[in-house]
Amino acid sequence: VASSVLRPAGRVEIEGVWVDVISEGPYIQPGAEVEVAQIHGNEVIVREVV
Repeated sequence: VASSVLRPAGRVEIEGVWVDVISEGPYIQPGAEVEVAQIHGNEVIVREVV
């Protein structure tokens, strides 16, 4: 769940852990459900679940 607007970077909660992420597409609003799309090294890329 996004805790801040992802534009494109921000923080999300994944299984109770806060993670710094980058959104794959457009801005994602706080409270939106997201899923991990890719992981590159220590960079986590997410997209909104629609």
